Amino acid sequence: PAGMALVDNRLFVTDGAFLRVFDRESGRSRGEVHVLGAISLGDVAVGSRGEVYVTDWGVSAARSAAHGTVYRISRRGAVRAIAKSSVLGRPSGVVTIGKQPWVASVEPDMFYGVSRRGKLTHGAALPATGRLSGLTYADGRIFFSSPQTRTVYAGPPAGPFEPLVMWAKSPGDVGWDAGRQRVLVPLMDDDALELHIMAVEPS
Repeated sequence: PAGMALVDNRLFVTDGAFLRVFDRESGRSRGEVHVLGAISLGDVAVGSRGEVYVTDWGVSAARSAAHGTVYRISRRGAVRAIAKSSVLGRPSGVVTIGKQPWVASVEPDMFYGVSRRGKLTHGAALPATGRLSGLTYADGRIFFSSPQTRTVYAGPPAGPFEPLVMWAKSPGDVGWDAGRQRVLVPLMDDDALELHIMAVEPS
């Protein structure tokens, strides 16, 4: 499994070319969606109407494509590729802000908004090269990690993105605990979870 997202009581998990669905409480399977043509699905984000967006890095141990792809999956399971081009490059992370999905891409290292028809909106330049782990939008900021730089970054959608947690060993998809104002950083190589409390600025 690579990415996860919750929609109501359903947990969506990417696994190869499949988006698998599980019951949030019991863990039982509630079906799957086969994304035909996908090579290695990565991050997952939920849209404002319950649709799901997934990224395909476009590279696996067995094969690779010239570019990655961003897919939209409707609540009924209909799959559509909404973005795929040399400009987009290889998308790794995806997050929804308002009604629009935003994608962190590599080659080039940029942040893009993707419209329903696949038009790209250029966002801020990313502070690190290489594949980025799952994006999270909360508290007006985007959080994401870079295993290459061992750093968690945060910043507004327009940038800039600043280091928030440094020297994190193999950081994975970042989470946000709104109730406790904490950033959750899984450490993939250590099978551990780090909790970082964010300082609250005085009013």
